[in-house]
Amino acid sequence: MAYDENVKSQKNHYPAAVEHNAAMIEELRADPDYANAYLASALEEINEPGGLGGFLVALRQVIEARGGISEAARKSGLARQSIYRALSPNGNP
Repeated sequence: MAYDENVKSQKNHYPAAVEHNAAMIEELRADPDYANAYLASALEEINEPGGLGGFLVALRQVIEARGGISEAARKSGLARQSIYRALSPNGNP
């Protein structure tokens, strides 16, 4: 019983967890040099097992940190839908 009461009483003492993807995007937004290194590292591992998926996740996160898909489409001249399609889990960048 004492353990259950202790756990219940401590629930309110800890902040809610921040979702990993959101936290990563904030970190990438705050430090452009880190974003560049993060993306370069993902690119180096693209031919490893799971590397393409990891690269797509990293690219999506960096794009989100730098203004989102709409901003990337505006800057690149590509259609927003094309970028979404390329970055989807089944996409082909």
